[in-house]
Amino acid sequence: MALLEPQTHSRRYKLTVDDFYRLDLPHDKNYELLEGVIYEMPAIGPLHATLVRKFQDVFYKHFRDRAIISTQNPVLLGKYSLPQPDIALIRDADYSHEHPQVEDTYLVIEVAVTTLEDDREKLAVYAKAGIPEVWIVNPKTYRIEVYREPEGRSYKVHFDHDLERPIASLAFPDDPLKLNW
Repeated sequence: MALLEPQTHSRRYKLTVDDFYRLDLPHDKNYELLEGVIYEMPAIGPLHATLVRKFQDVFYKHFRDRAIISTQNPVLLGKYSLPQPDIALIRDADYSHEHPQVEDTYLVIEVAVTTLEDDREKLAVYAKAGIPEVWIVNPKTYRIEVYREPEGRSYKVHFDHDLERPIASLAFPDDPLKLNW
């Protein structure tokens, strides 16, 4: 006689940001939480680090009196997402008790030396949260992919910007930046 077992389904757990902070993840790696899923971030290589530093310096020189340039720090995007963009241009405020949130964020920049497809997938998280502008720096093409006007899980406006020309953010349209490497 065969023993019949009841049909069951596996369960998925969507972690909240609070759950994420309670986990005891290894401290020698970096992680971000995107829509309740933990992603281990790749190690930062020399080109990636150099580009982040160069862009951070340019942003600091242009915006130090008007915004905070947050480098590789979390931005809280609701209950289930805590990405760590390479650079975020955020409202000048005290964040000692909570991370900057959507309403504090003018611009997010991801430097995509080895993570281009991952960063493009992350766009859906940024758009869904309402981040007004995202730049993906693509060193292979020497271009910046610019995304603006979030709608649902995508951006209505997308164009590639040649780094030979200055570029202005939506938050500071009268102050174009010259970015290069």
